[in-house]
Order: sequence, then C-alpha cells, then structure tokens
Amino acid sequence: MSRRIIAWILCVVMPLVADWISFDGTPIPTPPTISIQQNDAQAVILNIKVHGIMVIDTMVDGITYQRIEIPDETRTSDIGKAELPIINRIIQIQPMPGVTLCDTTIKDTLLDNYNIFPRQPGAVPTPKNWTVYKLSHPVYTGC
Repeated sequence: MSRRIIAWILCVVMPLVADWISFDGTPIPTPPTISIQQNDAQAVILNIKVHGIMVIDTMVDGITYQRIEIPDETRTSDIGKAELPIINRIIQIQPMPGVTLCDTTIKDTLLDNYNIFPRQPGAVPTPKNWTVYKLSHPVYTGC
C-alpha cells in the first residue's frame, strides 16, 4: 500500500510542483489583468499586465526542460516547437477603415538559461500519454 502511495506522489504530485516567478512582486500565481484604457472612434487601447509565470521542470530522455505557464491562459500549439504561453481573448472593435494594430511593450523581463519544453500532441501532454515524443530538431538544435 505504501509503495502505491509513493508511486502516486512521484507520478501525479511531483510534476505539478511549479515555481512562481513574479514580475511585479505578486506573491501567488495570478492571472494577467486586462483593462481598457481607451475605446472610441480614434482608438482601442488595452493594458495587459502579466504578473508572473509558473515554471515547471520536466525531464525527458535525460534532458531537463522548463514548461512556462501564465495562470488561466493557454499555450502555443505547434507540435515539436517551443510551448510558449499566450493570452487568448476575443475583443470587439467597431469596423473602421484603415485600422492598424500597434504592440507597445512598456516593460519586459529577460529570463536566461531556459530550455523551453516542446509542445506535444494532446491537450495536457504528460510522459504517460505520449505515443512518440515530438521535438522539432531545427528549432532545438539549429540544424
């Protein structure tokens, strides 16, 4: 019985352990906040603030990868390529001729020495449900 409990902890609980890296001092994992700064005939301006990320170490074939997550958000879906967090929202903008989209970054944070986990098939990939481990060699090896 105790072996089953230990195996359950190692297989289920340990992969769920993640480090919270706060960008603004927020002490607990917090979803991004999105506010409308301007919404009129001249412009729609959204303020999107990412408070931090969850980092989960995952080892596959002796290589340690980091899975990066933004709380309550989704990730990119290109199989074998870096699985990066994205903020996915639908917003309505009144039809106007000549609409342009501008992305202005006020502040960014550079994190070094991360080996980003490659996206796997399935909604929530784990080593248990991989049929074949997928890795885009040109992306990860530069070849």
